[in-house]
Amino acid sequence: MNEFIICLLGGPITGYYIEKREENTDKWVPVNMSPCQQTHFTVPSLLEDHVYEFRVIAENEAGRGTPSESSKSTKVKDPNASVPPEFLKKLKDTEGNEGKTIRLEAEVIGTPKPDVEWYKGTKELTESPKYSMKREGDVCILIINNAAPDDVDEFSVKARNKGGSRMCRCNVNVRSPPRFRLPAKYQDVLNYDKGEPIVIKIPYTGSPLPNVTLTKDGVDLSKDKNVSIDVSDRAITITIRNSDKNTSGPYNIKLNNNLGEDEATLRIHVS
Repeated sequence: MNEFIICLLGGPITGYYIEKREENTDKWVPVNMSPCQQTHFTVPSLLEDHVYEFRVIAENEAGRGTPSESSKSTKVKDPNASVPPEFLKKLKDTEGNEGKTIRLEAEVIGTPKPDVEWYKGTKELTESPKYSMKREGDVCILIINNAAPDDVDEFSVKARNKGGSRMCRCNVNVRSPPRFRLPAKYQDVLNYDKGEPIVIKIPYTGSPLPNVTLTKDGVDLSKDKNVSIDVSDRAITITIRNSDKNTSGPYNIKLNNNLGEDEATLRIHVS
């Protein structure tokens, strides 16, 4: 539907005829078959997303006059039509310190106003002491309370309305001192055969990446040609080659970054 005002230009006008023309055509099509008595008119049967021009022909007792100049081009939109969500401001990768709060924000618009859902990985989040969710106008906010290493993950927000859905994502990192997460099997003696490569992968938490020191009987093995140490953001992998009986014994592993340190002992036996 399109409504516009017809301006009176003087003379004893008895009615008006309205014509429409679609964009990129030359054909003017009558809109009303009988004269309109009012100075405004609602044009029916327009196609949404089509562009039209309009013009008016005044009529009096002497007949119809010259058509007016055409109106500005008008694109037809249903004012009640759904508009899919659109993120004006997307989530950004964020990091914070352990024990502090981390705030994630995204700005989203749409018609009707979209509902939003927050996710950590693939798990949908709910309001809790750990997670606070709120809206400030079009801005959606997630507060991560008492940030911990377990909060290191991909977070996402999904906006949906009857027009569709959209999602944006970010990575959250928590700065914390390193802490070993030794599997239960590493609490016991680790047995290997002579010559067998010894590969030990030890999970840990902490950020930034820690420095690693490996010692046996007080000797630093970090530069030993038979020893290699690989550090990823979730695990330390220690490889010992050319093992023999002299390889047996307790090994001390120490992790440290600028926030703190942790250490553990592994007991290895080679037969």
